[in-house]
Amino acid sequence: MKYLLIMGSFALSLVVLGVLLFFASDTLASWVSLTFAIIMLVAICLMISAPSPRHSFWIGFLILSLGMHYLDDPQRSFMSTLPRFSHPTADLIYDYFLPINPNIPGLYFYTARGHSAVWYQEFDQHGKRKGIGAMSPTDKKLGGIDVSTIPVAPDSVAFEVIIREYFAMLFGILGGWLTYRPDRSRQNYEPLDQ
Repeated sequence: MKYLLIMGSFALSLVVLGVLLFFASDTLASWVSLTFAIIMLVAICLMISAPSPRHSFWIGFLILSLGMHYLDDPQRSFMSTLPRFSHPTADLIYDYFLPINPNIPGLYFYTARGHSAVWYQEFDQHGKRKGIGAMSPTDKKLGGIDVSTIPVAPDSVAFEVIIREYFAMLFGILGGWLTYRPDRSRQNYEPLDQ
């Protein structure tokens, strides 16, 4: 039953992640980052105040969450040669969230949520990308297409931020699970008679 609950929680987190990625924008990414920061502050309070063994969970949670968050930060200076994982993950799945179908040859236009630029991708008969680029909404290459009717795609930068925060939380939960020991608890021991 416990493992079924864990798998169900993980599946639900993936559904929530999918919804967040679908609607990825600068504003949403800011809210996700703020939520992550609030969770870290609450975890610090729980690490200090929770009785053992729960406080050990929060210690592991904080160490791995903040550690993974730092290691995946594009602005980090220490250990800058280590590869980041949210960027390749975002690159790998971003195309699945775009309003394009590579199996149907043609030219696809879309705008990134919260931005005015119009992006395009072109595919040949074999599903290979022939071209990709961006243009202003007034560019003549659009051929008079009404920009308001062009499909909206997630913002790629926000997409990556949301993935980074999700992985930091996921690794934090893993760290908490690794340090949690239910058989350890603080007890009030009676003084030994001497």
